[in-house]
Amino acid sequence: MFKLWSLFLLIACGYVHGAKHLTEQPSFLQPCPSSDTQCFTKSIQTFWSQLKTGIPGLSSIPKLDPLRINKVNVVQDQAQNVNVSATLTNAEITGMADTIVKNAKYDKQKGIFSFDLDFPKLKMVSDYALKGRILLLQLNGQGKMYMSAENTEARLNVLTEVVEEDGEKFFHVKAVRMHYKLKSVKTKLENLFNGNKELEDSANQLFNENWEELNVAFEPVLTKTAEEILLNSMRKIFHYIPAKYVINDV
Repeated sequence: MFKLWSLFLLIACGYVHGAKHLTEQPSFLQPCPSSDTQCFTKSIQTFWSQLKTGIPGLSSIPKLDPLRINKVNVVQDQAQNVNVSATLTNAEITGMADTIVKNAKYDKQKGIFSFDLDFPKLKMVSDYALKGRILLLQLNGQGKMYMSAENTEARLNVLTEVVEEDGEKFFHVKAVRMHYKLKSVKTKLENLFNGNKELEDSANQLFNENWEELNVAFEPVLTKTAEEILLNSMRKIFHYIPAKYVINDV
């Protein structure tokens, strides 16, 4: 669940502007043969590392670490054990720069990019406002939220087709699918019960003891939100970077 917050917040807060598209090979991407997984994995890792300081020409995409987010809304009213509306503001996420890219591939015949991402340790601090029910608790609070996750894994599949514009080939992103696996999540929400520390501590203990159950409840809505945001943003990014700068045998 935490990994999903991080990834879709990263993409949500940026948009592409500047030149219409790159006209020279960027130093942060190495064009690879479609069959060379090792080359492509290394290239995507370099691209991800460039996000630490920002991508030239994509200046509205923020630096990666720390990642600062203004606002995000999440509503879940379809799960048996969760019925809640939450808003996070002034979020700051650390640890994204340490992401490890694995098994980056491009299936030329199907037009599918796939990536495995490992997040060793992520932390988030945010203001929150929350109303509804989580597990057996009726909640209506606002305050500070602290979350941490370790050894999170994610898989991205990006369906594309090659299109031509202004004499250049580009990857048009048709769909994005995401799957993730959490191994450890810790959460602390302050001021859940108007300053009643005993109730607050009990609630946080309940959340942390049942994080896997909560993840199952939140996974569908977070995954859907992330996929929609990634689809929109990846379309802009791939439209900015000609295909030949990514795969050299398109």
